[in-house]
Amino acid sequence: MDYNHIIQHYIIPQLKIIESKKQEIPQNMLGRMLAYSCFMPRLSDIAYLYENFRCMEKDDFIFAHKGLCISPSDVSKLLQDCNVLHKALNDDLNNETLCVLLDSVDTYIPFYASRDNFLTSNKNSSNSTISNSPSATINTNSSLEEYTLPDCIGILRRLSSAFIAQGGVILDSYQILESAIAGADMVIIDVTLLRSYALFACLIKEGLADISSLDLASDDIFSNHARLDSNIINKVLSIPINPKNYKHKNILLDNLNNLISLATNLGLVPIIRIQAKEDLALLLGLKQAIDCVIVPTNLISLLPNSYLIFSYASYFNDKNLNNTNVDLEMNSKFKQFCLDNPGVDMVIESIVN
Repeated sequence: MDYNHIIQHYIIPQLKIIESKKQEIPQNMLGRMLAYSCFMPRLSDIAYLYENFRCMEKDDFIFAHKGLCISPSDVSKLLQDCNVLHKALNDDLNNETLCVLLDSVDTYIPFYASRDNFLTSNKNSSNSTISNSPSATINTNSSLEEYTLPDCIGILRRLSSAFIAQGGVILDSYQILESAIAGADMVIIDVTLLRSYALFACLIKEGLADISSLDLASDDIFSNHARLDSNIINKVLSIPINPKNYKHKNILLDNLNNLISLATNLGLVPIIRIQAKEDLALLLGLKQAIDCVIVPTNLISLLPNSYLIFSYASYFNDKNLNNTNVDLEMNSKFKQFCLDNPGVDMVIESIVN
């Protein structure tokens, strides 16, 4: 896992976005805006959550629900054609999309290929494409997409009855508040990104050990990292990061627990996205029980069925093709995926651009 690359291309840009937003609308003011939100979370009742998302039996066959993962740029394209928008959320075989997962493209690509290969192949090129992934192209406007995610939530909430989950690079309580105000029902918290975030905190702490004026234990060190000299950041990122060499787990768990707690208190359902087997142990260290996890197919059997288990499909759904044969083919792939991966409650598809 190339944590240097993740920190440089995901964590630091996101921290800059958060800091910019906090300067425009301070967090205390954002919190007061919550009282005037047009939308209420729809899944705050746990029984209702399980009723809607638990896999279902139909004609003696266990079917998972369908989720659709799209990026803000996909939303823009879908809005240009109402027929395509309808087809993206409903197919001709009455398999309605239960949940739309609004994510920046970069953060869910790794589920379709080896993450290490993904990171390595894209170090020197921002437009590389992962093999076997027709839509897996690095978005050069990913920072803009992260900035506009809340706006897209409001648009989807008005146009679709599907539940909405916000993904992207979620690192700060400010983003959870934004999600609640915009109308999200769920938030996706990625463990790999939070681990990278915690490692960055350790690196900065080591690089600034002689600067006592900064409170490295507070969240401000992250959101105000722009005050740090870029030479220091470059220095701490110049050496390959091995997580075993840093005491970052407490930072990771604290941040994870805080985000989960805030999301739950606001009526949002936290979805924990796990990409590595070793991260499953983090579920045991959570202060508050969670219900939903996103894992690769190879980790499904390692989770108890008490969780609602979501997984990304190994195929891509071309919603732009208005063809019954295509719908039948995609439905066949969906059924086969359910057969190959028993225990999945929701299969998350991605549309081909």
